[in-house]
Amino acid sequence: QCFHFSTNPQKPHAAAIKRIVVYLIKTHNNGMVIRKFSKEGNKLTCWVDSNFAELYTKEDPHNPTSCQSRTGFVITLGDNPIYWSSRLQTETADSTMCAEYIAASAAMKSLVYLRRVHSEISTAFNLPFDSESSISVIFEDNESCLKLATADPPCLTPRSKGIAVKYHWFCEHLSISGRKTGIVMRPVASVMNLANI
Repeated sequence: QCFHFSTNPQKPHAAAIKRIVVYLIKTHNNGMVIRKFSKEGNKLTCWVDSNFAELYTKEDPHNPTSCQSRTGFVITLGDNPIYWSSRLQTETADSTMCAEYIAASAAMKSLVYLRRVHSEISTAFNLPFDSESSISVIFEDNESCLKLATADPPCLTPRSKGIAVKYHWFCEHLSISGRKTGIVMRPVASVMNLANI
């Protein structure tokens, strides 16, 4: 996260950048090997997390952008990370649950797209993949976000109704109440969350 200090870099930040460059130089020949998987090892899994008001203590608290939360997620194919993202959210969340819900919505956009690509690649290379039976799991560590996303019918409250219009769309892609979409959400402890930021 060296970019947080780009406006006022100090010696420790320069040392951190040097370590990053050395790491990249020493590992430039490394890569991932993706083999022809069994049906179980060929699944997409998503780990999602957010950091509520991440910059509030690091920057000027009177600057509105310092109150923005960070979205982070990792999508794996089997045990291999194939897509990840870490960025500031475009709007200010007013609670941890809201920040997590926005992060889950961003992760779902990427997961839905990657499931389509995965299906096409699997068909082209004759890999085992059935879009209905190959369940993708989204791991989320916020209980309120999980309840809001997986409740059927949706249990919107006065605090959460503001996010419903813009972000609740991703619930249409979850397998809820007999609807089979191939994507489910599951709880995960924060310390076990691969996307923990």
